[in-house]
Amino acid sequence: MKDRTVPLLILFALIIAGVYWFTRSRSPHKPPAFSPVSIQTQSPPAVVIMPVSTAAVPANVSSENSKVEINAESSSVTPPAPELPWLEDELIIRISDNTTMKRVAALMDEHDISIIRQVDKLGMARVKIPAGMSLPEAEKLLKEIGDVEHTERNIRTEMPKEIRELPMLGPGQPMTAVLQDGKELIAIGDAQERASYGNNVRIALLDTGVDGTHPDLVDRVIGGYNFVDDTADVSDQNGHGTACAGILVGTGRGADTVGGIAPQAYLIPIKVMNDAGKGESFAVIEGLVYAVDQGAKVINLSIGTKSTSSALKEAIDYVLSKGAIVVGAAGNDGSTDILKPGAYPEVICVGAVDGTRQYAPFSNYGEEIDIVAPGVAIYTTAPDGRYMQFSGTSSAAPFVSGALAALISENPYMSAEEITTKLLEGADNLGYAGHDEYFGEGMLNLKRSLISKADTVYDGALTALYFSPNELIPGQPTEIHFVLENQGNEPVSGAVFTYMIGDERHEERVDSLKPGECYDVTAPWTIPAEIPDNPITIQGYLRIDRADAEPDDNGKGVSISLSDWH
Repeated sequence: MKDRTVPLLILFALIIAGVYWFTRSRSPHKPPAFSPVSIQTQSPPAVVIMPVSTAAVPANVSSENSKVEINAESSSVTPPAPELPWLEDELIIRISDNTTMKRVAALMDEHDISIIRQVDKLGMARVKIPAGMSLPEAEKLLKEIGDVEHTERNIRTEMPKEIRELPMLGPGQPMTAVLQDGKELIAIGDAQERASYGNNVRIALLDTGVDGTHPDLVDRVIGGYNFVDDTADVSDQNGHGTACAGILVGTGRGADTVGGIAPQAYLIPIKVMNDAGKGESFAVIEGLVYAVDQGAKVINLSIGTKSTSSALKEAIDYVLSKGAIVVGAAGNDGSTDILKPGAYPEVICVGAVDGTRQYAPFSNYGEEIDIVAPGVAIYTTAPDGRYMQFSGTSSAAPFVSGALAALISENPYMSAEEITTKLLEGADNLGYAGHDEYFGEGMLNLKRSLISKADTVYDGALTALYFSPNELIPGQPTEIHFVLENQGNEPVSGAVFTYMIGDERHEERVDSLKPGECYDVTAPWTIPAEIPDNPITIQGYLRIDRADAEPDDNGKGVSISLSDWH
């Protein structure tokens, strides 16, 4: 009897383990997984091309040039101890319009509450409370001073979460490196044309500072201020700000050369984050007001906070009222917890894609996403004349800010609203037809955004190919979606879309597509129950009625092989 018990227990344990493994293998991934062939569940729609690239960023990228290094958003070996999301001994106050800060300061002084800094244009001040007084006590006391209209915590700001692993952030989530500095992905145009982009436009970079002596930045960095230390020293000991700067305005003159999106723009470095990449909201508020006072038309914030601040929102509204455009990074949590101010509707919120325009799994997502740009291993500038590969939505946001500067320089009489509209309408749809939570309006395409009304451009494209549901189960029905888009500025009529599912050929006529309009061709398909001898190829091609300006983007395909079978 005893001899039979052990084998039975072992058998029982194996059965339980098998059930557990099966359940885990079928459960959806959180955050959403992304696969070029859409085999995983809960994924954004795949934007696939054939053949699928196998190039990826090695976990320990190296270079023959000893100056090249990896920046993983300021990594640290030991995570810091948890801290409150606000400063424990400070508050931000907003005074009523008919009150002077001097009068409020005198009233607060009676309670040993002192003003550290103030922004007169917003009627705001950063105040320090005395030792032994709690924040709730100070808030209650300040509210009793009739001239104080509002109080709130001085919340901490941060750089987007560091990216520790490239290319794999999770099971089945590979990423592909962006080639060199990523300009080919956003269709930036030829070298002669882009040489003038951003001419005389001022871009403010609120970050960790900038190495203004870098060979690729030295001619483009002007002025600036350090609101961390209250000095004019905007040097960057962290690297985050300098990396953003190269993407924005790099001149391509250094030994290893980084060419920015707007190489003729001027960059105003505004240090609002310390050398450890930490900051607080009042410094950002000061930086925003300073930026527009210095004539900035574009403000890049590859930083943010997950907390809510009405004072920060008021500062954003102020700079928008002065005609500036604000760009914010979505964050790198792979979740819907989008960083503010990027999450504000008035701010252009930027997510990240990899070198094949696939959704980068670290990129935050949600309805707040407006546009996506390259964000995986971008080659850019680093302090002390060096270079680095820079990943995250921190690197994606400067692509968009640089593109805005280029648009402003080419359309100097357009309003900020008109420039923003041109930018978003020029994006290439990715994923679902129209706006979606992973790609927003789509992939930044500067060439499309720069198309003028005087130009006549016919351009049809097959922008996405994905499955619904995403999980491909043998013997089960699915839908194959082919998303078409008119990427020109003239209506497309009489287009014919041809697609193949294995050996089956189908054809569908598309009578009319307005400029920017998307059209979803949906093909029902039952997945074969048995493993096929050869890979199943699914592909489509769009033909329009006139010569296509960009024929290379008219077709896409995917090959489903034995390794993809469940």
